[in-house]
Amino acid sequence: MTSESTAGARLKADDAVAARPPVDGTAATLAITPRLLLSVVVPAIAALNVLNAVAVFLYYHSHHDGGRFFLAFSLDKEANVPSWFSSALLLTAAAVLALVALDALARNAPWGRHWGGLSLVFVALSLDETAEIHEHIDHAEDGHGSAHGLILPQQVEETVEHH
Repeated sequence: MTSESTAGARLKADDAVAARPPVDGTAATLAITPRLLLSVVVPAIAALNVLNAVAVFLYYHSHHDGGRFFLAFSLDKEANVPSWFSSALLLTAAAVLALVALDALARNAPWGRHWGGLSLVFVALSLDETAEIHEHIDHAEDGHGSAHGLILPQQVEETVEHH
């Protein structure tokens, strides 16, 4: 790669996300800069925290327990804006990991399949956040039942205490 093409591959600090198409058999470049994180993700997190504070205030200082606003923006609730945002972040991480895996596999680099496996783990975490799978397992635990064939820690503790 020449110094000219190296210079052309560099991204300006002002670019939030930039991609360079493959040229002359070189790999594509995708850069997610700190500026993107600071200008998009951090304000979104700050806004969700402010909305949560408003929801909690309404919950404790209104006669109707905050109503729909509390359910929509409370960080303690599920299936609402903060949990969907969290799920989107997890799914975005899964997509980035999948791109890393595809790149590693295309180059026959070691650990390519491991990156793919990690991507699948993040997809599962995103699905769990959206579908509330872990909450259903918690409910099975409350009934002292086995959730999908899993031995739950509380059951093991109770068994040890009784013997």
